[in-house]
Amino acid sequence: MAQCTYPSLAGGTVVTASATPQPYTLSQSSQYWTAVAVRSAGADNWNIEVDQSQAGAPSCVATPLASSARVTGVDFVVGDFNPGHDPAASYYPLVTRASGSGSATVEWDDGPNALVVNGPLVNRTTGPSDVIEIWDVFLSLGNTYTFTFARTGANARLLLFKSDAGAYWAGRNSAQFEVTTTTTYTPTATGFYGVVVINDDGLAGTYSVGVGTCDTPTALASGTAVSTNGLAETHYSFNQTDAFWTAVGVRGDADWNLECLQNESGGVFPACFSAPLASSALAAPAVDFIVGNFNNQVPTPPFYVRAHMSQDQGSGAAMVEWDNGSTLGDIISVDASLISRTTGPSDVLECWDVFLDAGTNYQFIFRPTGASLKLFLFPAALAWGSRSDAIFQFAGGANPAPFAPGGSGWHGLVVVNENGLAGSYQLGVYSPGVLGTGDEVRPPTRLYAITPNPSRGGIQIAFTLHDAGVVDFEVLDVAGRVVSQTPSRDWPQGRWKAAWGRQGPGGRLSAGVYFLRMRAAGRTVAVRKFALLD
Repeated sequence: MAQCTYPSLAGGTVVTASATPQPYTLSQSSQYWTAVAVRSAGADNWNIEVDQSQAGAPSCVATPLASSARVTGVDFVVGDFNPGHDPAASYYPLVTRASGSGSATVEWDDGPNALVVNGPLVNRTTGPSDVIEIWDVFLSLGNTYTFTFARTGANARLLLFKSDAGAYWAGRNSAQFEVTTTTTYTPTATGFYGVVVINDDGLAGTYSVGVGTCDTPTALASGTAVSTNGLAETHYSFNQTDAFWTAVGVRGDADWNLECLQNESGGVFPACFSAPLASSALAAPAVDFIVGNFNNQVPTPPFYVRAHMSQDQGSGAAMVEWDNGSTLGDIISVDASLISRTTGPSDVLECWDVFLDAGTNYQFIFRPTGASLKLFLFPAALAWGSRSDAIFQFAGGANPAPFAPGGSGWHGLVVVNENGLAGSYQLGVYSPGVLGTGDEVRPPTRLYAITPNPSRGGIQIAFTLHDAGVVDFEVLDVAGRVVSQTPSRDWPQGRWKAAWGRQGPGGRLSAGVYFLRMRAAGRTVAVRKFALLD
């Protein structure tokens, strides 16, 4: 025993072995996978084994646990220290020169490192002072996983290890797979697996590694933002059932992208869904979002969303929000009062429907404060699209912005919170000539409604005036004869209602079809049909 020395290995620090055989000691305390490796120089060939205990010279170690004795490349041994497997203790790696006369590089990685399924890719540089790195990853029985692996420069290799029940040590040749590029794997048991990357030739280079799978999509609720919780790949579903515009968006510190697809069945990760409908892949810090118009298509829910970091690179969480726009409060009435909203970190976007006529030069009021907010307008003819398909964008300001749509119909309007700060905004859409000075809304002169219609008694007449003036209403029969009228009256500018009580010169008018003609300042504004019942 006096002739044997056992230099201690430190996790992640390489040492040089020159004497042979050379025993070492390692003290594993973390409940993770561990790995110890030796890389030969030039044409030499060094091997490695891990032993349970010390022994007398010349062997110095006893009770072998596992070994690796390849002719070329890195030799290494792994052990599983997750609960139920190897106990925390001191162990004794032994490296031996099988041929040649040069030294070798030895490295132990004790963890504790883990790869998160669907998490961001891990990026590393590697070189002469790097031999091996090991991670834990939790895999579930029956799922198919994609192991993403890309390398430059050095001859880096990716390996996966699965432990048996109880204590487990194994050499390089026991790997489930060894690859130099991306591959897939379906585990036969649930548990923590060991992921190993080795630098076989000791050259300088880089590599990235990650694990992903097609998990069960999370159901989104309209108007409720959810966090990606540090993942790089997240999957969602939403049930759009009503004939409104809908929108889904993602906002994060990293560069996030978004895709919406029709079918849950797809291929292997990351192509978890199929039948793409729309996607958005703008550079950060823009909010990526997609829109769908169900005013001119029948909803066929559910729909599926993939929100992911660009190339799975980055850090931090993102917020994902869906707005189904499916209430009367999500309709913007042209020439109505300004809409007021507050916004903050839990808000990504809000979606509205607004009916616009082709060629009309509307005035859009958008007044944001605090947060970085932006307005987007989408054409009525669009079925699915992204932020880039907007026909009008407005960052807001004190003055209205004009826009004339090229087609008539229900347009989609989306407001996004680009930076997630707290703020507020006002929003409104107005016809030409409606807006006065300041915030004053001057509606057009218009006959809006006759209620009830049909009626068994009198009627209420809803109308608006752009300018104050004299207004009168005439009731005509089907032959065009005036059979009743209201007294002329001066009305102020604004929105009003007038009453007519079914009385004509000869008394109560009989049942039938009639026409109401509105005159303002001596000119005819509109003629509307209505019916009287017995």
